[in-house]
Amino acid sequence: MIFQTQICGDIEVKMNKKNFMDMMICSLSAAIIILCFTYMEQSRGRDTLMAVCGIVFLAFLLLAVTDSLSGRQKKRGNGRGIQELLLLDEEGNEISAWHIGGKTSLLIGRDEHKENVDINLQNTEYGGMADRQHAVLNYAAG
Repeated sequence: MIFQTQICGDIEVKMNKKNFMDMMICSLSAAIIILCFTYMEQSRGRDTLMAVCGIVFLAFLLLAVTDSLSGRQKKRGNGRGIQELLLLDEEGNEISAWHIGGKTSLLIGRDEHKENVDINLQNTEYGGMADRQHAVLNYAAG
């Protein structure tokens, strides 16, 4: 589940469910600290509860920050995306490979000199089952 928030109109921040829960726990522990400081009169109990809530606050704030930073690094990746499509047999051996880097749409089928397909199944065991223009594989970001 992804939560989306608009900040300043144009900047969109995506926050996953775990990060959202971390921030909610931070908010709850901060609220407890403020309430303890404001309304509790017993010094010993108040100090203990505030210390425990402070530790919880710092721990979950650290988790939220590290999750946010690791999520940004994963999104960046190497910027190249998928470069090659492999057809494997039952044992995991490569039967055929196609370079698909930078393409937004791929035509799957059999190349019979009339059709210019991106993924040619003519010389594979699936060649007899596939039509000349069998399917289209489109790229969708997200």
